[in-house]
Amino acid sequence: MKYQLPFFDELDLSKLEEYYEIDIEFEGRTIQIDLNFENTSIGVEKLDLINKQLSDIESLNLENRKEINKDFQEGGNVEFYVDEILEQLDDDLEEILAEAESSKSKKEQVLEVVKLKRIGFYPEVENAGIVSDYTISEELTDDLVVVCRKLDRTFDGISIES
Repeated sequence: MKYQLPFFDELDLSKLEEYYEIDIEFEGRTIQIDLNFENTSIGVEKLDLINKQLSDIESLNLENRKEINKDFQEGGNVEFYVDEILEQLDDDLEEILAEAESSKSKKEQVLEVVKLKRIGFYPEVENAGIVSDYTISEELTDDLVVVCRKLDRTFDGISIES
């Protein structure tokens, strides 16, 4: 059986490859979307959930941004990420923060320019079916804010990874 997902070529559900990736334009930048399979076949219901998410990346990003902002306000992992960026990239901050609203604090400006870099789908992983990576700059730091969700988009947590 064949299945068509947005952005990807038709997938053969009985002969899946382990990894698919594509770059797309999103909010004026290029982001990566990848599909990760542990088995060579999968049920249609899992791909239906991925199809739904791929069809509305904008709202997925907005929901992720709300969780990122909430974590920051609560002094969680995102605040640690922002503090690390301020410390590590002090000399490069002026250029990075040029698009941020200058009336905000430096921390809030850093938070504002953290952007989506990648969305990975893992349909066979129960608690991390959707993994969204955010960064302030791919060139200046390897550190990422990672938002994990189940395939139905239920929020599952935020971590900082390198």
